[in-house]
Amino acid sequence: GEAEETLPEFLDDLAAGKTRAVYRNERFPDLSMSPVPKWDLIDFSNYLTMPLQVTRGCPHDCDFCHVTILNGRRPRSKNIYKVLSEIESLYEVGWRGPIMFVDDNFTGRRSLAKRILAAIVQWQTEHAYPFVFLSQASVEVASDPELLALLQQAGFIQLFLGIETTVPASLLECNKQQNLRCDLTEMVRALHEHSIDVLGGFIVGFDADPPTIFDDLAMFVEKTGIPTAMVGVLAAPPGTRLYNRMAAEGRLTGESDGDSIANLSGMNVVPVMGWDRLLAGYKELLTRLYEPKPYYRRVMRFLSSYKLNPWLPRRLPTNTQVHTFLRIVWMLGVKDHERLSFWQFLFRMLLKNPELFPLGIATIVGGYHYRLISQRFVASAQLERLTSGRSI
Repeated sequence: GEAEETLPEFLDDLAAGKTRAVYRNERFPDLSMSPVPKWDLIDFSNYLTMPLQVTRGCPHDCDFCHVTILNGRRPRSKNIYKVLSEIESLYEVGWRGPIMFVDDNFTGRRSLAKRILAAIVQWQTEHAYPFVFLSQASVEVASDPELLALLQQAGFIQLFLGIETTVPASLLECNKQQNLRCDLTEMVRALHEHSIDVLGGFIVGFDADPPTIFDDLAMFVEKTGIPTAMVGVLAAPPGTRLYNRMAAEGRLTGESDGDSIANLSGMNVVPVMGWDRLLAGYKELLTRLYEPKPYYRRVMRFLSSYKLNPWLPRRLPTNTQVHTFLRIVWMLGVKDHERLSFWQFLFRMLLKNPELFPLGIATIVGGYHYRLISQRFVASAQLERLTSGRSI
């Protein structure tokens, strides 16, 4: 659980030589107790982003998710002064990279999120916008024009959204009610228009998934221009309603390790469609999403719908960024077997969206990362098939 109250108790017991095996919270801690991280203990050169946290908990109740079990359904928040002091602490130690708010749902309480964002806008303005921000949210964030405008003005450049599926029956099955109230395509478009890249989370393997689910998700991702689609297979974390239901139906294969994205050991729910169909479709979907030629086309579609953030200052690239770009050119434009597609993408982007050049390069590097993950999974899945005791 959360460590604000249990960690001091553990450390006292450790000093006294009488530690217990398990320490449990009696309640959800007050986030004002959470100390500012000691940034001097880390080497910033080893990190691309720095984590901060504003809230814990989520008001929704998806039956496959253990966030509400761990952190509660009533979001708790640090006060605005504390949020700004933590941002200031990173500024003072010289960090100038992105900041990731690791909240499970940054906009779980919209009125609170708006007040915090307004304060961040003021801080950014006073400090000449040294930071950009990333976080996680629910899809309905894009249905609130005021919230979108504040996110853009505060300098948010990416949000992870749990889109999960395009199948209404599957959303009903997992109690993802909030997604049923939205036009998912419109939500993605609205975020792109407000300078926010959507990192989409998807799940396959719901009982209600039709045979076409793999094609359906691929077409949705391609149509909306979501560059990074993180697709996992349905898994049941302990304590969730899904876990209890699958246990009652005799459909648990064991404990999930918590990672069901390109990872067979995270998959612990026997699927209605059968393991063979699920894994075959899943591998086909991963391959299709990150195959270079269609992936580069999808990034171009993303860039064509993305609006440059007018609030963020334009800065000349640093020596480190230039060096990184040259390494990317060597990796994708020389060594990669799809180097021709890379150069076609590069010249097309320079012709149509030159102002988005840094974003385009950063995006395709992320795509290359997911391509490698997908290829490793597809190549190893057959071996897993032969060595696993699971009947697939």
